[in-house]
Amino acid sequence: MLQGKKTNQPLRTCMEATGRYGDELAYYLYEIGHAVSIVNPLRIRKYTDSKLARNDTDLIAAKAIADFCRTQEPPLWEPPAPEIRVLKEITRRLNTLIEEQTREKNRLTSGISNPIVIASIKENIAFLIQQIALLEAEIQDHIDQHPALKRDQDLLVSITGIGKKTAMIILGELPDINRFENVGQVVAYAGLSPKKHTSGTSVNKKTKSYCHKSCHTP
Repeated sequence: MLQGKKTNQPLRTCMEATGRYGDELAYYLYEIGHAVSIVNPLRIRKYTDSKLARNDTDLIAAKAIADFCRTQEPPLWEPPAPEIRVLKEITRRLNTLIEEQTREKNRLTSGISNPIVIASIKENIAFLIQQIALLEAEIQDHIDQHPALKRDQDLLVSITGIGKKTAMIILGELPDINRFENVGQVVAYAGLSPKKHTSGTSVNKKTKSYCHKSCHTP
């Protein structure tokens, strides 16, 4: 990367797939002419494990990603088609609403006894159910308007354990599904394993991908 900077050559950049903020950075780097690779964090983890290296702080993780990029030369990323980018935005909103609905349902079983609070939670759950249904209809309409998306959705639904709702979210997160050689590669790309690591000043569980979380909501 430093060599590219000194010679005014495009930088070869590599990052883990981390969601919206990573996506925005990838678009920016691509638009100014740099080569970008976005890699499933599980691949980075397996690579560092194979070298018996730790990967539990930001600095060490950055060095591991750079080493992976230099030695493994992952395929270059290209921005998805506009219809995919639209789908991603809507499905991520859907995922947010589903998570909020789950949190509200959990609150109902957490021992709350105040009738006003209970009524408020139930009212919000009803609203979320309505909003989720509306978004799902919008997403399906968007998919139906694009034959390639509809074809890929049908293919995903044919995989055991993947329902229509999960397929919607996966379609928004995956690159071109035709790049995968088999079902196993699709499943591997979609899922991330939670792992404890140190980031910044706190220890947290690694954030799961939108795809992985959606698999609990067929």
